[in-house]
Amino acid sequence: MDAWRELLSPTRIEKAEQLQAERVRRNQQVQLVDCLQLSDKGQLFAKSDELRKLFWNRSRNEIRRIVKELESLRNNLAHSQPYTQENWNAILRLAGSLDGFLSNQTEYVATDSLQPYESDEIR
Repeated sequence: MDAWRELLSPTRIEKAEQLQAERVRRNQQVQLVDCLQLSDKGQLFAKSDELRKLFWNRSRNEIRRIVKELESLRNNLAHSQPYTQENWNAILRLAGSLDGFLSNQTEYVATDSLQPYESDEIR
């Protein structure tokens, strides 16, 4: 079930376990994989032939480059920084990839992740 563990360093797994423990302390039940950083998840895709073929048919180097672009976009969004050309490239790549992710078998997509928010849930 957690075969991905062998693809990450013990330090990165320990960080995820610490975050999971903190979330459990706050009465949030999450799987360990949900506590990984974006860069960790990018490493999993880059290192796993199975994941790359199943979800994102790209080379290891291309995935690493795209994940760096996404991290930059995430950081700029989180810190209210202006967008760069690199950010727009990441936005275009991400939008183009969503079709592929959403067309995957439902066993790989949480069913509630595809449901629209109810207007009273957004506050």
